[in-house]
Amino acid sequence: RGIVLHDTECSLEIALATFSRPGGTSAHLVLGEDGTWYRCVQDADVSYHVAAWGSDPALNRNRPDWLPPYNGRYSAVNASTIGIEIVGFAARGFTGAQYEALGPALVELCDAYQLPRTLQVDEGTAARIVSHGWLQTDRSDPGPLFDWARIRAALVPPLPADPTHPTEEELMHLTAQQ
Repeated sequence: RGIVLHDTECSLEIALATFSRPGGTSAHLVLGEDGTWYRCVQDADVSYHVAAWGSDPALNRNRPDWLPPYNGRYSAVNASTIGIEIVGFAARGFTGAQYEALGPALVELCDAYQLPRTLQVDEGTAARIVSHGWLQTDRSDPGPLFDWARIRAALVPPLPADPTHPTEEELMHLTAQQ
């Protein structure tokens, strides 16, 4: 299983109308410019967000190592990924609120599905978080302005507490007792 990042190249209203249609182009989640999440398709259901690795081999660009073979019904990518559409335009980039919401959501999805928190820009075909443009020849989203470094930083698990060094909260508590 994996996660595919897209951008909408349209407004939130158009995105929600488009990606919520049963049987049509769809996405599991849409991320608004203000950081609000919208559910269009349940994770357990197939959303139709990538044409690559389906019936048209001309669309295939990069094949993730974990991708199952095409089953004749829909793209193997669609059958095994969560599709996330980020509202906005690749040429303009994305908002701080979107990055602040996207990082924790990716962590939550990776943890829920026991996926390594790996990005295509770091791990190539072994990555579990990839872009539409990386998979498909006729797409480039989420585009060159997408801040992969910001997402990478959000995916790093917090360091465990060092028992030999008190936390800020513990220091404040100790100071208040004296």
